[in-house]
Amino acid sequence: MAKLNGVKTVSAAETIEYSGAQYGASEAKAAVGDIIRFEDRSSYVTRDAFYEIVRIDSCDDPQIIDEDGDEFDLAGEEYTTFKRKTDALPVTEYIEVKRMANKGERIKITNPVAAIGYGLGSVLTVTHETGHCGLKDDVAVRVAEVEQGIFHREYVVLEPANIDVLISQKQLELAELERKKAESERLKVGEYAKVVNPKPMRQSRLGKIVEIIKDTHDRQPFRGKLLGTDEGNWYYESELVRATDEEVAAAKVALDPRSKFAVGDKVRLISGGETSGLRDYNDGGVYTVSNPKYHTGKIEITGGGQPTAYALVEQLEKLTADEIQALEFSVGDHVKLTIANGTYPKHGWGDASNGDVGVIRKIEGSKIYVNFPKHAHWTAEASELTKISVEEAAEIEKWAKIGRKVGEFRDGDAVRFTESTGATNYGTGSIAVIREVNGCDFTFGVGHNFSGDTAWCELIAPVEAFFTKAAA
Repeated sequence: MAKLNGVKTVSAAETIEYSGAQYGASEAKAAVGDIIRFEDRSSYVTRDAFYEIVRIDSCDDPQIIDEDGDEFDLAGEEYTTFKRKTDALPVTEYIEVKRMANKGERIKITNPVAAIGYGLGSVLTVTHETGHCGLKDDVAVRVAEVEQGIFHREYVVLEPANIDVLISQKQLELAELERKKAESERLKVGEYAKVVNPKPMRQSRLGKIVEIIKDTHDRQPFRGKLLGTDEGNWYYESELVRATDEEVAAAKVALDPRSKFAVGDKVRLISGGETSGLRDYNDGGVYTVSNPKYHTGKIEITGGGQPTAYALVEQLEKLTADEIQALEFSVGDHVKLTIANGTYPKHGWGDASNGDVGVIRKIEGSKIYVNFPKHAHWTAEASELTKISVEEAAEIEKWAKIGRKVGEFRDGDAVRFTESTGATNYGTGSIAVIREVNGCDFTFGVGHNFSGDTAWCELIAPVEAFFTKAAA
């Protein structure tokens, strides 16, 4: 590239402007894409003219294109380097043109192939118009920034443009985006639509749900089949809007109320128990839907005394999420009250406390009634309880009786070691009084300060159980 035309000095020769971008004088190492002001004398380069650095050679010397179109080595020459003040190309100064690039032009990668040292969006400077890059047929350009040749199909040329050209280009881009947006929002075959603005001959379809079965993309493009029928009509785009999932579900239920049930749903039998088709299935019992649309017009359920039974829609009700969760519990289960921090029990605290252990006495729907030590028949939701084993419950209750949490040791407790401590006279089964308890650590030993861990021992007598015999 010969000297650059159109370079403007902006501020006392420290800043220049070229193609809408500003460059500042810099002492930093020169790089490809920087602009230099040549300040020496040469038969090939014009003094005080501006040039773009197109390559850095193996000796780390910048190269420019001189007035004869050849590379010129700046080693030993006097010049000032100007670096771009922004990495972005000035959007208002370039348009992208799909054509073969000429030497000195900038190209932008839009379809990277080899992508060795460059990638999608890279902006490069052409140093040679053609080259074969080692391939037989596909002609390419050479660039300053990488050794790899760039195929013509990989790039567009960046051409300076005036504002009118850019406005025209952006309008075309906007129109294309609007076209894509409209296409993405367009009803598609297989989707459901609601009739909202029917023509006079289709007024009876107002509010109905139709399935799109054909799209001809012409003036009256959509063939819609009325939900639940084989009846079809042609519709204009203005007559339809995309139906929501809720609208489609409601329409299906209106056609067949059994549509609100699905395989695996938990249901409660509310009437008809022990009648024909429901032998060994009791009113109030909870069962599972195995076929929501049995051919007789009923719903097939399982889980009773017979392998299957058949109920009408009005004989069943779906369990709520809370009721389903309550099914995990049974009367007689030991449970622990586990209310999440910062929350409040749905039915109030009463005399119960978080962490209390109790036994389930009754379950009614989503409500679980628990006997806790200080509050019998406490009402809970399943999410407020954690099932525990009988052994866990016994352990919790044992510690609760002395006012402690499980595993809470205190200074003065008497413990039995369940494994060897490594200390003289304190093997497995030996007894000691512990002191200086800090979490799971403590000290023990008469006349000694042996270190211990609560994992090694079991409590045999809490400090509260000790007493001092009065002097005679």
